[in-house]
Amino acid sequence: LEKKKTEIFDLAQGMARVDDDMLEYLKVDTRGVLTGNYFGWNLEMEETDSYEQFNDIWGVSWRRPKPHGLYYDMVYSPLEGATIEEVKKYTWPNPKDEHRLVDLKRESSELAKTDCLVVLGTVGLTAGLLQTFQFLMGYEDAFCSLAGDKKLSHAMVEKLANLDMEFWEWAIPYLGE
Repeated sequence: LEKKKTEIFDLAQGMARVDDDMLEYLKVDTRGVLTGNYFGWNLEMEETDSYEQFNDIWGVSWRRPKPHGLYYDMVYSPLEGATIEEVKKYTWPNPKDEHRLVDLKRESSELAKTDCLVVLGTVGLTAGLLQTFQFLMGYEDAFCSLAGDKKLSHAMVEKLANLDMEFWEWAIPYLGE
């Protein structure tokens, strides 16, 4: 197969998109479509001699060691140590940001004209309620909150669930057929 530039669709995990020519070679009759990059539209990478780092749309910082790091580790959680009041005041991502869906709408419309089954491969605005909760608060604070601060845990999960629901209530009609 022709060599192509690898398209990374999940920067933190280093996950690449499989090109159509490989899918055709393997006789795969489905195609996945994904919402826009979870980690932000205007990626600003900070680089030093020892690492590269970026902030995602939630304000979480991710860092990969150089020169041989394989993936990014979470190094800053914006709601670590937060109170319920701070959670309520936090600047949350816009669940109706069209940048997440523009490419998906175009790509799925093109795929609808083929004989492939199209699979929507996404989880909504969050990477999952518990996972995004952990990213925002840090793993230790998130687990301690789940064990000992029911009100804070409920506030966080409720906010994340509401953002996901708002996203899907807007996204499904936006995407149409």
